[in-house]
Amino acid sequence: MASRKSFKFNYDAPVTNTFVLGTIFIFVLNLLIKNTDLNSMFFMCPTGASGTMPFSFSKVTDYFKLLLYVFGGTEKSILFTNLLLIMLLSPQMEELYGSVAIGIMYVIAAVFTGVLNVLFGKAPVCGADSIIFMLIVLDVLACFKSKSINCSAVVVVAVFICVQVFRQNPNGAVGIIITVAGGICGSLFAFIALPKARAKKSAAASVTSSPKRVKKQESDDATVVGTLRF
Repeated sequence: MASRKSFKFNYDAPVTNTFVLGTIFIFVLNLLIKNTDLNSMFFMCPTGASGTMPFSFSKVTDYFKLLLYVFGGTEKSILFTNLLLIMLLSPQMEELYGSVAIGIMYVIAAVFTGVLNVLFGKAPVCGADSIIFMLIVLDVLACFKSKSINCSAVVVVAVFICVQVFRQNPNGAVGIIITVAGGICGSLFAFIALPKARAKKSAAASVTSSPKRVKKQESDDATVVGTLRF
Protein backbone atom coordinates (compact mmCIF):
# COMPACT_ATOMS: atom_id res chain seq x y z
CA MET A 1 0.00 0.00 0.00
CA ALA A 2 1.20 3.49 -0.83
CA SER A 3 2.01 5.58 2.18
CA ARG A 4 -0.29 8.50 2.78
CA LYS A 5 1.39 11.86 2.93
CA SER A 6 0.05 13.93 5.80
CA PHE A 7 0.02 17.70 5.65
CA LYS A 8 1.92 19.46 8.41
CA PHE A 9 1.16 22.91 9.75
CA ASN A 10 4.39 24.90 9.64
CA TYR A 11 4.46 27.94 11.91
CA ASP A 12 7.15 29.68 9.91
CA ALA A 13 8.50 33.08 10.93
CA PRO A 14 7.22 32.79 14.53
CA VAL A 15 8.11 36.38 15.50
CA THR A 16 6.32 37.84 12.49
CA ASN A 17 3.25 35.65 12.81
CA THR A 18 2.96 36.19 16.57
CA PHE A 19 3.24 39.95 16.16
CA VAL A 20 0.60 40.09 13.42
CA LEU A 21 -1.81 37.73 15.19
CA GLY A 22 -1.36 39.60 18.48
CA THR A 23 -2.11 42.94 16.79
CA ILE A 24 -5.25 41.54 15.15
CA PHE A 25 -6.37 40.02 18.46
CA ILE A 26 -5.99 43.37 20.24
CA PHE A 27 -7.86 45.16 17.46
CA VAL A 28 -10.79 42.70 17.59
CA LEU A 29 -10.83 42.79 21.39
CA ASN A 30 -10.99 46.57 21.32
CA LEU A 31 -14.04 46.34 19.04
CA LEU A 32 -15.81 43.82 21.28
CA ILE A 33 -15.28 45.66 24.56
CA LYS A 34 -17.73 48.54 24.70
CA ASN A 35 -17.16 51.87 26.44
CA THR A 36 -13.45 51.08 26.76
CA ASP A 37 -10.61 52.21 24.51
CA LEU A 38 -7.73 49.78 24.94
CA ASN A 39 -5.51 51.86 22.67
CA SER A 40 -5.56 54.90 24.93
CA MET A 41 -5.16 52.73 28.03
CA PHE A 42 -2.29 50.46 27.00
CA PHE A 43 -1.33 50.81 23.32
CA MET A 44 -0.47 54.47 22.76
CA CYS A 45 3.01 55.85 23.29
CA PRO A 46 3.16 58.76 25.77
CA THR A 47 4.50 62.19 24.91
CA GLY A 48 6.73 64.78 26.50
CA ALA A 49 5.72 67.02 29.35
CA SER A 50 4.18 69.57 26.96
CA GLY A 51 2.21 66.93 25.04
CA THR A 52 -1.37 65.73 25.31
CA MET A 53 -0.42 62.46 27.05
CA PRO A 54 2.71 63.23 29.08
CA PHE A 55 4.91 60.39 30.28
CA SER A 56 4.73 59.82 34.04
CA PHE A 57 7.70 58.24 35.81
CA SER A 58 5.41 57.10 38.61
CA LYS A 59 3.09 55.06 36.35
CA VAL A 60 4.27 51.55 35.61
CA THR A 61 1.95 51.28 32.61
CA ASP A 62 3.73 54.18 30.87
CA TYR A 63 6.93 52.14 30.75
CA PHE A 64 5.11 49.23 29.10
CA LYS A 65 3.53 51.64 26.62
CA LEU A 66 7.00 52.41 25.26
CA LEU A 67 6.88 48.94 23.70
CA LEU A 68 3.21 47.95 23.53
CA TYR A 69 2.15 50.91 21.37
CA VAL A 70 3.29 49.03 18.25
CA PHE A 71 0.35 46.65 18.71
CA GLY A 72 -2.18 49.49 18.64
CA GLY A 73 -4.11 50.94 15.76
CA THR A 74 -6.90 53.47 15.55
CA GLU A 75 -7.71 53.32 11.82
CA LYS A 76 -8.53 50.03 10.11
CA SER A 77 -6.99 50.92 6.74
CA ILE A 78 -3.67 52.01 8.22
CA LEU A 79 -3.52 49.08 10.64
CA PHE A 80 -4.10 46.36 8.07
CA THR A 81 -1.89 48.06 5.48
CA ASN A 82 0.94 48.01 8.03
CA LEU A 83 0.29 44.35 8.85
CA LEU A 84 0.31 43.49 5.14
CA LEU A 85 3.67 45.21 4.68
CA ILE A 86 5.07 43.37 7.69
CA MET A 87 3.89 40.01 6.34
CA LEU A 88 5.52 40.79 2.98
CA LEU A 89 8.88 41.94 4.38
CA SER A 90 9.44 40.34 7.75
CA PRO A 91 9.41 36.56 7.00
CA GLN A 92 12.31 36.91 4.55
CA MET A 93 14.30 38.99 7.03
CA GLU A 94 13.50 36.54 9.82
CA GLU A 95 14.81 33.68 7.69
CA LEU A 96 17.99 35.63 6.97
CA TYR A 97 18.80 36.84 10.50
CA GLY A 98 16.93 34.30 12.65
CA SER A 99 13.89 34.69 14.87
CA VAL A 100 15.82 35.78 17.97
CA ALA A 101 17.72 38.51 16.12
CA ILE A 102 14.66 39.87 14.32
CA GLY A 103 12.75 39.86 17.61
CA ILE A 104 15.50 41.93 19.23
CA MET A 105 15.36 44.34 16.28
CA TYR A 106 11.60 44.70 16.75
CA VAL A 107 12.10 45.61 20.40
CA ILE A 108 14.97 48.04 19.74
CA ALA A 109 13.08 49.88 17.01
CA ALA A 110 9.91 50.10 19.11
CA VAL A 111 11.56 51.23 22.35
CA PHE A 112 13.91 53.72 20.70
CA THR A 113 11.01 55.29 18.79
CA GLY A 114 8.94 55.39 21.98
CA VAL A 115 11.71 57.12 23.93
CA LEU A 116 12.14 59.70 21.15
CA ASN A 117 8.41 60.38 21.17
CA VAL A 118 8.54 60.93 24.94
CA LEU A 119 11.41 63.37 24.47
CA PHE A 120 10.21 65.29 21.41
CA GLY A 121 6.63 64.27 20.59
CA LYS A 122 3.58 66.33 21.48
CA ALA A 123 0.95 63.84 20.33
CA PRO A 124 0.65 60.16 21.33
CA VAL A 125 1.32 57.64 18.58
CA CYS A 126 0.50 53.99 17.98
CA GLY A 127 1.31 51.50 15.28
CA ALA A 128 4.32 49.72 13.83
CA ASP A 129 5.58 52.34 11.37
CA SER A 130 9.10 52.27 12.82
CA ILE A 131 9.24 48.46 12.53
CA ILE A 132 8.13 48.64 8.90
CA PHE A 133 10.83 51.16 8.09
CA MET A 134 13.35 48.96 9.90
CA LEU A 135 12.36 46.03 7.67
CA ILE A 136 12.72 48.24 4.59
CA VAL A 137 16.21 49.27 5.71
CA LEU A 138 17.13 45.61 6.24
CA ASP A 139 15.94 44.85 2.72
CA VAL A 140 18.11 47.67 1.34
CA LEU A 141 21.09 46.42 3.37
CA ALA A 142 20.60 42.97 1.87
CA CYS A 143 20.87 44.57 -1.57
CA PHE A 144 24.09 46.34 -0.62
CA LYS A 145 25.58 43.08 0.65
CA SER A 146 24.97 41.54 -2.76
CA LYS A 147 26.79 44.56 -4.28
CA SER A 148 23.70 45.78 -6.12
CA ILE A 149 20.97 48.33 -5.64
CA ASN A 150 17.50 47.23 -6.59
CA CYS A 151 15.23 49.92 -7.97
CA SER A 152 12.30 48.36 -6.15
CA ALA A 153 14.02 48.84 -2.78
CA VAL A 154 14.62 52.53 -3.48
CA VAL A 155 11.01 52.95 -4.59
CA VAL A 156 9.75 51.28 -1.41
CA VAL A 157 11.75 53.70 0.75
CA ALA A 158 10.45 56.69 -1.21
CA VAL A 159 6.85 55.46 -1.10
CA PHE A 160 7.04 54.83 2.64
CA ILE A 161 8.26 58.35 3.35
CA CYS A 162 5.58 59.79 1.02
CA VAL A 163 2.90 57.78 2.83
CA GLN A 164 4.13 59.14 6.15
CA VAL A 165 3.83 62.68 4.80
CA PHE A 166 0.35 62.26 3.31
CA ARG A 167 -0.95 60.45 6.40
CA GLN A 168 -0.23 63.63 8.31
CA ASN A 169 1.77 62.29 11.21
CA PRO A 170 0.32 63.68 14.46
CA ASN A 171 3.76 65.07 15.32
CA GLY A 172 4.39 66.45 11.84
CA ALA A 173 7.91 66.39 10.44
CA VAL A 174 9.28 65.57 13.89
CA GLY A 175 7.14 62.43 13.98
CA ILE A 176 8.47 61.30 10.60
CA ILE A 177 12.05 61.85 11.76
CA ILE A 178 11.32 59.88 14.94
CA THR A 179 9.89 56.97 12.92
CA VAL A 180 12.86 56.92 10.53
CA ALA A 181 15.39 57.18 13.39
CA GLY A 182 13.73 54.32 15.27
CA GLY A 183 13.78 52.09 12.20
CA ILE A 184 17.43 52.83 11.49
CA CYS A 185 18.38 52.20 15.12
CA GLY A 186 16.64 48.82 15.07
CA SER A 187 18.36 47.82 11.83
CA LEU A 188 21.83 48.53 13.26
CA PHE A 189 21.62 45.25 15.17
CA ALA A 190 21.80 43.52 11.77
CA PHE A 191 25.54 44.21 11.62
CA ILE A 192 25.92 42.00 14.71
CA ALA A 193 23.38 39.36 13.71
CA LEU A 194 24.36 38.84 10.07
CA PRO A 195 27.85 37.33 10.68
CA LYS A 196 26.30 34.88 13.16
CA ALA A 197 23.58 33.99 10.66
CA ARG A 198 26.16 33.34 7.96
CA ALA A 199 28.28 31.23 10.30
CA LYS A 200 25.21 29.21 11.27
CA LYS A 201 24.27 28.61 7.64
CA SER A 202 27.82 27.61 6.72
CA ALA A 203 27.94 25.21 9.67
CA ALA A 204 24.63 23.67 8.61
CA ALA A 205 25.91 23.34 5.05
CA SER A 206 29.07 21.60 6.24
CA VAL A 207 27.03 19.17 8.35
CA THR A 208 24.79 18.41 5.37
CA SER A 209 27.74 17.74 3.10
CA SER A 210 29.73 15.76 5.69
CA PRO A 211 28.01 12.38 5.04
CA LYS A 212 29.09 12.56 1.42
CA ARG A 213 32.64 13.28 2.47
CA VAL A 214 32.58 10.38 4.92
CA LYS A 215 31.30 8.01 2.25
CA LYS A 216 33.95 9.24 -0.16
CA GLN A 217 36.63 8.79 2.49
CA GLU A 218 35.39 5.28 3.29
CA SER A 219 35.48 4.33 -0.37
CA ASP A 220 39.01 5.71 -0.70
CA ASP A 221 40.12 3.78 2.38
CA ALA A 222 38.58 0.59 1.02
CA THR A 223 40.46 1.01 -2.24
CA VAL A 224 43.78 1.50 -0.46
CA VAL A 225 43.26 -1.51 1.81
CA GLY A 226 42.27 -3.69 -1.13
CA THR A 227 45.36 -2.66 -3.00
CA LEU A 228 47.56 -3.52 -0.04
CA ARG A 229 45.99 -6.96 0.30
CA PHE A 230 46.50 -7.63 -3.36
